[in-house]
Amino acid sequence: MKRKFLAVAIVLCMTLVLAMTACTPTYTLTLYDQDGKTVLGTVEAKEGSAPVKPADPKKDGFVFDGWYVTPTSTKPYDFTAPLTEDAAAYAHWKTEGYEDSRNWVIVGSGIGWTAEEAISFQKVEGSGNVFEVTVDVNLGDELKCTVLNPDGVLDYNNPDGANVGFDLLTDPDGNFDEGSGLGDAPKNIICANAGNYTFTLTTDPVNSNNSLSAVRNGDVVGGNEPTGVVMTYYIKGDKITNWKDFINAGTTLKETTTEGVYTIAVYMVEGDSFMFASLQTEDGVTTAGTVYIKYVNLDEDSKALFEDSGGNMITKAAGMYSFTYNVETAVLSATVDTTYTPEPADYYIDGTFVEGMSWEGYCFNEDYKLVQDAENPHVYTLEHVHLPEGSELIIQAFKEGATERGEWGTDTYTGLGNYQYANLFNGGENFSAVSATNNNIKVLKTSDYKITFNSHSKMITIEDENIPDDAYVYGTMTGAGWAVDPAWKMTYDADAKTYTLTKEFTEGDRFGIRICVGNTTDQRSWANASNVSGSPAGFDISGSDISCTVTGTYTVVVDMSGETPVVTIAAATAAE
Repeated sequence: MKRKFLAVAIVLCMTLVLAMTACTPTYTLTLYDQDGKTVLGTVEAKEGSAPVKPADPKKDGFVFDGWYVTPTSTKPYDFTAPLTEDAAAYAHWKTEGYEDSRNWVIVGSGIGWTAEEAISFQKVEGSGNVFEVTVDVNLGDELKCTVLNPDGVLDYNNPDGANVGFDLLTDPDGNFDEGSGLGDAPKNIICANAGNYTFTLTTDPVNSNNSLSAVRNGDVVGGNEPTGVVMTYYIKGDKITNWKDFINAGTTLKETTTEGVYTIAVYMVEGDSFMFASLQTEDGVTTAGTVYIKYVNLDEDSKALFEDSGGNMITKAAGMYSFTYNVETAVLSATVDTTYTPEPADYYIDGTFVEGMSWEGYCFNEDYKLVQDAENPHVYTLEHVHLPEGSELIIQAFKEGATERGEWGTDTYTGLGNYQYANLFNGGENFSAVSATNNNIKVLKTSDYKITFNSHSKMITIEDENIPDDAYVYGTMTGAGWAVDPAWKMTYDADAKTYTLTKEFTEGDRFGIRICVGNTTDQRSWANASNVSGSPAGFDISGSDISCTVTGTYTVVVDMSGETPVVTIAAATAAE
């Protein structure tokens, strides 16, 4: 009897186990090709079990690159994770035998969105289609990678063009988030943690096969925790920056993968006088550097491209100039592509500064179109623009003659880029960025303004038309020498349109008059010995500077009522 009971118990247990096994659900992992439609196979696994990784598929002309969670994702499928529902994995491929010789570049809000501003990747030798670039990225900067085509067009503006954005970034790691993007186009990468980054790009003819990784090397130049002395080199000149120290991604030399070697590519017009200046950052404090890169630094071959103008360089021809500076040798080399010309463009102010118009109605409206300067066609201005406090604005660029924006990603799209607070020279107390993640220009003071845009350096200047210019005596005795010094600021008489200063001058002092945009130190014009009326006693005006030859107290007057400044100097009277 016991044996019968034991046999029945065993049978019941086996039946229970079989029943439990039969009740365990089975899930299917469907293996798709990269098109997201073609099924390459399936793998089944019971609930709680991981699917068995299949053998690598094969395709003529391609090399299998792994299974991924979506057709475009850079996240590999995890074959060690148990299935809890039906799932899918997608094959990714690389083109077999492809050698990428394209000019890959990085563009963005902190770099610039145009061909002239783009920063080129450098191909990593001996590692296939791998490219690298190291750049500073600030909080809120948006960026993407694309190809600069031989015709000067950035490929992301073309339908199905190369466009590497957030979806192809393999390791955001809290440093980057998904940014903006139009329609179904890849979204930009937005910086969530400012720093100096090395981007590594692995490429393929198929855009979705590209992958991008980012490694944070440390803080940005001039960040909160700099180490040692960091040098920054930038271009300044007559046409390119109106001799302003305008420092942004489009004017700053970038260090290459070779330490101490810096490069910049910039379009310049014929006859532009320019040089390179420097900044030095130490312990978080940035000051003017002592390194100036001039004609004397050019190698012999490069000197043929420029005239020597008192040490500055003057371009002999218009074109896209590429400069390379070696810090160790202090040698500057240059090449020029004279066949390159910037795409003609129209520029409009856009924003929220007109009541009832918020980011609509400005572009393609002649009332908000910047006017091209006849003598300096790279300069565009718009005067008497009323900007209320709290409003926002940017400058938008479109193909010349365009009357509508068109559809992004098609041949009808006419947009060429936009320019924001990062492009504004010296916002001062009147302007700021909207926020750390919004780079639009925010108006802090209601007034009437003159807006100027330099299409080569992408520099925006905005001047308050209701504030008169300031004038300073500027020379060897001001500040630490040749610096704007409030003690040497001249008094303005609005009725007479004159500036006056009475001050003691010492024998050997040399100076001129620096006329600045009101409430700033931004130079608008300059008066020197050639502007002095007569032959004032106690001064030598035979050179370019005004030189004091007899120590004494003098009154300097600058008359701005005519087309050019007229300077008079006389010994001060007792009343003065």
